[in-house]
Amino acid sequence: MNAHARPPHIEPSVRHLIPAVGAMADRIRAHAWSSTALGPIQGWSDTLLACINLILSSPISIAIFWGPRYTLLYNDAYRPFIPNHHSNPDAEALGCSGEEVWKDIWTTLGPEYDAVFHRGESFREHNILLPHAINGTLQNFTLTPIYNRGAVVGVLSEAAESPLQDDECARVQATLRTSEERIRQILASTRDCIKVLDLDGNILSMNDEGLARLGIADISVVEHLPWLSFWRVNNRQSAEQALRTARFGGVGTCEGSYITPTGEETWWENTITPIRNDNFANSADESSNISQLLVVSREITRKKLTEDALLKSERLAALGRLASSIAHEINNPLEAVTNLLYLANHSDELPQIHEFLSIAEREIRRVSVIANQTLRFHKQTKDPRAVTCDELLETVLSIYHGRILSHRVRVERRRSTSQKIVCFDGEIRQILNNLVSNAVDSMSAHGGRLILSSQSATDWKTGESGVRITVADTGSGMSRETRNHIFEAFFTTKGLGGAGLGLWLSKEIIDRDGGRLNVRSNQGPDCNGTVFTLFLPLTPPTPQTKNN
Repeated sequence: MNAHARPPHIEPSVRHLIPAVGAMADRIRAHAWSSTALGPIQGWSDTLLACINLILSSPISIAIFWGPRYTLLYNDAYRPFIPNHHSNPDAEALGCSGEEVWKDIWTTLGPEYDAVFHRGESFREHNILLPHAINGTLQNFTLTPIYNRGAVVGVLSEAAESPLQDDECARVQATLRTSEERIRQILASTRDCIKVLDLDGNILSMNDEGLARLGIADISVVEHLPWLSFWRVNNRQSAEQALRTARFGGVGTCEGSYITPTGEETWWENTITPIRNDNFANSADESSNISQLLVVSREITRKKLTEDALLKSERLAALGRLASSIAHEINNPLEAVTNLLYLANHSDELPQIHEFLSIAEREIRRVSVIANQTLRFHKQTKDPRAVTCDELLETVLSIYHGRILSHRVRVERRRSTSQKIVCFDGEIRQILNNLVSNAVDSMSAHGGRLILSSQSATDWKTGESGVRITVADTGSGMSRETRNHIFEAFFTTKGLGGAGLGLWLSKEIIDRDGGRLNVRSNQGPDCNGTVFTLFLPLTPPTPQTKNN
């Protein structure tokens, strides 16, 4: 302070509450505390005032971090330990939170302050060289809880420079600089987007490559914003689950789409891992030593575009197979109608003519039924709608009626629920069409039984209510190796007759809509066949943009 500067006006009541002398005593008395979490000095507790007067009267470097925000107050001896960007006595370190003052190293310091404030622990650290440490020197410091009526209300910190010799200090500093440079080079060379989040999922930092890939000019644009807020709504449920997994010590994974500032949609595969604090390594609660979360995001836009192309290809192929089945189903009644009309034209008996025309009319109605059922496959609705399992199954069975008869397959309908589900019914029909077609094909050589059932059910993993549709056959069955690969793209046991995309597409659709598709199969001498179970939740799937 300038020796000729006029001292600030101090209310007598304030000087009475804080009678200590010195530069920091004057600054504390003159500070605009009304704009901080502590409020005016006249409203401070006796405990806080006693602590303030104690540290201002002490020659030891002491600071107080008061309240859950760790509001900073310190004495003259502590001023050299304020980071360089707050070394000016007029800078606003006084009254700021610890996180604001030690922004660059709070990821290291914060968990220790939390342990003192929330659990009453104490720390004594020797020869600590923190990243971007004050003046680049080694530090000794202690953290002690301040109690008021049995509750921790603040943290008392004593600091001192380490008495290590200059050469030893220089060696430790060089080691740290080498480590920091190695980390910097790794972050600069990766094409991945790497982020550090707090436990609430807010962004704390991001590497330069990640900022550039996402079209963000500076970390300050996204700092402290929720990571989830940048993702499309339909991706957030899996991302929230991944965050929860990491918070409890696991490794969370999810995929999500991000819209860049230029309007481009990019897809990312995210791996979220917990960042652990070694100070709590022996804690009984494993999650208590997790201080932050690390997110490594790898762009998979090209992969998603390839998958979309495969989906469109399989849908076209499925339509082709469906058209072939429909043509076969329609051909039989049309042939019958042609023959009946011929007989009617060449008959002189009126009752016989009426009989021929009546049968022809029945066959035409059969064609009409097939046509109406086929229309349900034609176009996927943009919104989910309520249907019963019987509606879904009847559509598929009407298409394969002819094949079922020609392959000597007996259809058995067992349990049937009237419970309606809300779904994209066109997609579910496509899945059931695939399952029934595969089942009929597996029994083409010797015939067999096609067993269909539906019932109310609960997903044992999530506890969600829904329905379970079962498609079972007594065909040839599958080996274990085949079962392990049937949901992979391009895997097929039909040779040139199959593209290997049907079951893969079915699994993709079901997983996306929150359902589950499982398979059991057996090739035993006394028992052979395959059972597919399809679980569909009752609640509507998350709205998604349809590209087809």
